[in-house]
Amino acid sequence: AGAPIPAFTMGFDDPDFDAAPVARAVAGELGGCHHEFRLSSEHVGHQMENLWDAYDEPFADASAIPMLNLLQNVAGRVKVALTGDGGDETNCGYQWHHALNRLDPSGVIAHAVDTREERMARFRKRHRISSGRSIDRAGIWTGLRTGLSDEMIGILPIADAPSHQPLSEYFREWSSGLAHVDDCFAWAGHMDLLTYVPDDLMVKSDRAAMSVGVELREPLLDHGLCAWL
Repeated sequence: AGAPIPAFTMGFDDPDFDAAPVARAVAGELGGCHHEFRLSSEHVGHQMENLWDAYDEPFADASAIPMLNLLQNVAGRVKVALTGDGGDETNCGYQWHHALNRLDPSGVIAHAVDTREERMARFRKRHRISSGRSIDRAGIWTGLRTGLSDEMIGILPIADAPSHQPLSEYFREWSSGLAHVDDCFAWAGHMDLLTYVPDDLMVKSDRAAMSVGVELREPLLDHGLCAWL
């Protein structure tokens, strides 16, 4: 109805990570009242101290720092805001979604067979997986999402590391109900909705927002929309 709906985004000094120009262009196209905030490298250390109060536990998502800073700036301007959480996850916008499609032996790969085999060979070598061992999606997913292979569990700085189950078992447990999903992208989107979204994104957004008294809503994670996608 022509109302100047406010929009907020966090910018960075490094242009490789700065999405503010895109947000500015979108806000201009839609006619919103756009607000930009910036987080410089010298402010990161100070913001790190605030993370403990907001999250109350170790939280390893680096984007928690700008998220908390953004919401601190939003607080006092609005009490309820919409976020874009879920957009990349439900629409497979991350590199690991496309990497899975290239690396999964059962995936739809638009490359010559020898190119696929070369990619698989490099992947096996990078993650120390023997050429005679089959790779299921959970195994591939573990390497893509953590950078660690099952064999590397023994070198992690945790008590009795060798006695812990392989990292892939965590993803395999959650993927057990997705055996019927043939399409790699659909499988990847489901995995994000089962693991990354509730265990990371929602924790990050909810705790950061609650720490400054702001309510967030995630329209892209609407159950009807996700089911349709």
